[in-house]
Order: sequence, then C-alpha cells, then structure tokens
Amino acid sequence: RARYGMNLVRLGREDEGRTQLRAAVALDPFNRRVHQLLELYESRIDRDYVMLERPPFRIRAHRVEAAAIERFVLPFLESALRTLESRYGRTIAAPIQIEFYRDPRDASIRAAGVPDLPFQAICFGKVITSVSPSVGGFNWGQIVWHELAHVFHLQMSRGRAPRWLMEGLAEREAMISPKAFKRPLAQRIHAFISSRAIPPLDDFDALFSETRVMEELIVSYGLSTLAVDFLEEEYGVRKLVALLRGFGEGRRFFELVEAELGVDARALNDAFRAYL
Repeated sequence: RARYGMNLVRLGREDEGRTQLRAAVALDPFNRRVHQLLELYESRIDRDYVMLERPPFRIRAHRVEAAAIERFVLPFLESALRTLESRYGRTIAAPIQIEFYRDPRDASIRAAGVPDLPFQAICFGKVITSVSPSVGGFNWGQIVWHELAHVFHLQMSRGRAPRWLMEGLAEREAMISPKAFKRPLAQRIHAFISSRAIPPLDDFDALFSETRVMEELIVSYGLSTLAVDFLEEEYGVRKLVALLRGFGEGRRFFELVEAELGVDARALNDAFRAYL
C-alpha cells in the first residue's frame, strides 16, 4: 500500500494515493517515508499551496509565490509547450501538473518520501515536481524546459526508452530552444573519456547506473547529450521519434537500430566514437 500510494500521487492521482498512504500507516506505523509524505500534504501543501488551473497545465505554487509564477513561469511553459509540440508533431495527454516547492526538502519528500535528494526537478510522466525558482542557485528556465521535454519522451515511449536517450533528448531540447540553454561540460567530458572507456550505446545506461559521485552523473548527462546530437545530426529528428515509439512498442535497441537507422549496432558505435 505504501508503494502503491506513493506511485499514485506521482501520477497525479492524489486523493487515491493519500487514501492508500493512510491505510499503509495504519498497518505499519514505522514507515518514515509514508509519514513524511503525509505530513507534507497535511501540514504544508493543504495549508500553504494553491493550484493554478491553466489548461493543459495545473501548477501548484506557494500562496506567496503564486502571482509571480503565474506572471513569469506560466508564459514560459506555454511557449516551451508550443515549441515542443511543433518539433514532435503531436500534443501530449493533459493535464500536465507542475509543482514548485519553496523548500527543497519538501520537493524531495514529494518525489521520494525523503528530504535530502539533491535535485532540482523530477518528471513522472504527467507530473513534474520541482524546487521553486525563488530557491536560486540554478537556471529554472533550463530545468523547466528539460522536464517538459521529458513529458513528451515518456509518453511517446511509454516510459520504456533507456535513460540516456531521454536525458540526452531533454538536454538537447533545452539547448536548441530559443533560450539556447547549455551546460559547459566539454572539459569534463574530455577528461572523462580520456581516462576510461565509455560503454557502447546499447549499454549507455551504465553511465547512470554505475556512477558513484555527482561529477560522474553530470558527465553522464553531457555524454548522453552528445549521443543524441550525433543521432539527430546523422539521421534527423524523425528517426529519434521512431526510436522512442519503437521502445514504447517493446522493441529492443539492436532491432530498432537496424530497422530504423539502417545500420548494425557495432557500426553505430564506431561512428559515434569517431564523432566524439
């Protein structure tokens, strides 16, 4: 019930999720993640946060920030959505719920039930949880564009595409946006690939699963972006869309590469290394 309830609230089905979380507490009063998530809803979200209904967006914001977020963030979101819809030739299932938390600990609890995950935002498909722009220390425009792109990628692939492809795509979307958001990672990436072998594209998710420090995770994002840059420059955005849809159909990487790109995986890896 705890896991079910946490996943329901991540899907935006909050009333159902909170019912399951309360049932979980009744059966197991020692689950701190559930306690902390329920406390967040009952002590802070219900009291201090409002929901701005602007289809296709539902935006949760603190009462004292709602007017500023409506004035500055909402038009930015609408612009990003139009750009992404034009690029991918499709609309996405609504509503899209985006939540901005003044306290990073609350954003972390909302996402995972614990208060100390070091992230700015997480996308769960139709729900995005984020720290508020007022927290500072990060480029909120870049983060919002990245996470909104994830909504497209997750829905198109039914959540089945490898992480490197989705992170690389989201980074590229922010980079080629009118704002041209870009992380300065070239020096870090050069040092990384000079000191070790990178995995083949069919196992590129190892960059994320085997990382142990934040520096390596940042480089993983950079390498994934370069992989997507290579694929789009070589084959075009329509082939990237075909890959996403193919993963959504349950097809494997090797099969998709041969069917959609017209090469085998080994030749693709050799070409990517030459590109790097």
